[in-house]
Amino acid sequence: KVLLLVHPYFRPDRKGPPRSPSERHVWLGLRRLGHSCEVSVAQNSLRELESDLKRCKPDVVFNLLEEFADEGVFDFHPISFLQKRGVPFTGCGRWD
Repeated sequence: KVLLLVHPYFRPDRKGPPRSPSERHVWLGLRRLGHSCEVSVAQNSLRELESDLKRCKPDVVFNLLEEFADEGVFDFHPISFLQKRGVPFTGCGRWD
């Protein structure tokens, strides 16, 4: 099970692919490979991500965020959140 992490602007209307074409391609590609996919969002808070992690119990989070709190320099916050909880994710880890 894969949880795609996207900006709220790309949140799907229902359970389905994100609204961004590039994120939609990732979602469709993972489904074609046989993975179940859900979408979570993070912008100024990690509460929704935390709730989705508890509900979905993903095997991996596919991180498609490029910013957090409207700033690219804060993109490490969701990554640190995932690392602290031991949740596997794609992309680079936070800077140590």
